Amino acid sequence: MMKKLLVLTMFAFVMACASSTKITRRGEYPSVPGSPEMTLRGEYPSAPDGKMIYISSGSEYADSVEVKNGKFVFPLEGAKPGEYLIVRTGPDGGREALLIYLDNYDTHVTLTDETYKVSGFTFIRAAVTGNPTNSAVREVVDMVVDQSRLNPLNDPELHAKLVEIAERGDLASAIVMWKFGSMFTGSMTPDQLQGFLDGLSEDAKQSEYGKAARESISDFLAATPD
Repeated sequence: MMKKLLVLTMFAFVMACASSTKITRRGEYPSVPGSPEMTLRGEYPSAPDGKMIYISSGSEYADSVEVKNGKFVFPLEGAKPGEYLIVRTGPDGGREALLIYLDNYDTHVTLTDETYKVSGFTFIRAAVTGNPTNSAVREVVDMVVDQSRLNPLNDPELHAKLVEIAERGDLASAIVMWKFGSMFTGSMTPDQLQGFLDGLSEDAKQSEYGKAARESISDFLAATPD
């Protein structure tokens, strides 16, 4: 039951993003003007020119670009580091998605035609490089959705991975503590939890994920008997 709740909570974000993604047609972006710190470019070798790719972060940010010569670039105007959803229309007309965690890196995505399903959602098999924040968070996400892990709270390998990522003290730590807060409060000691919060960098603490993680975990600690 706990695993089912975690997975459903995690992928509620997918539905929120998919439903809020606006369809806006952008021009061609052969390069990233000015080389901003946070970039997102990709390849989709099998896509025809004009194929639309969408990106969304709930109701906060949404954009779309066309594939040109098997490549695409999102300008990310107004976007902030965090959890995003890349969406495309599949052969059957349904939506196929890729969860990605952007940060101040030059992130590169290679989309394939292959998909897989988790709890009724269709996800794109893709390679993501150049972004250690995404790699760190994906390690935890992939372990949580692994169907062989029947009870995440009692899984020592997953527990060790949560500790490892939380101890980084960066945006990946803040995202993981926010996204899987119930796993932290359900399996960590109060001293561990406080230590993870205190160990976040100032940037991570000030991010929306760091603030949300601190609020939920602090509420839990306040309600925990000494």
